[in-house]
Amino acid sequence: MRAYWNSCSLYVLKLPVPNLGPERLRRLALDALEEVVAQAEHGPVPRTWAVRFSLAYLSSLDRMRWRSGEPYRDFWRAMSIDRKAMRRSALHSALNTIYAWADVRRDPERAAFFVERTGGAE
Repeated sequence: MRAYWNSCSLYVLKLPVPNLGPERLRRLALDALEEVVAQAEHGPVPRTWAVRFSLAYLSSLDRMRWRSGEPYRDFWRAMSIDRKAMRRSALHSALNTIYAWADVRRDPERAAFFVERTGGAE
């Protein structure tokens, strides 16, 4: 690890970049969406660039389906629904479709991890 001052006088640490293959990136993007679903138990979730990037990345994995983009758009819209039951239903429905399109089985234990991490369901 090396540290140095760059031209903007910011202290920068040079750390080795981990190897992020396609499977790891897909898992990280799905985890970001699981975290949104867990946060949505407490209210509407702010739309962030991280979530936007995760949805965009996942939609780019299947070129035949990316044009419709429906589950990705539905997920994005559902994040801001005020009514808890409607928000929960819309997010889970969209996320289940995203998992199916990504050809990944949704792991309930992994989802429970994010629920626990965000303070549990109300």
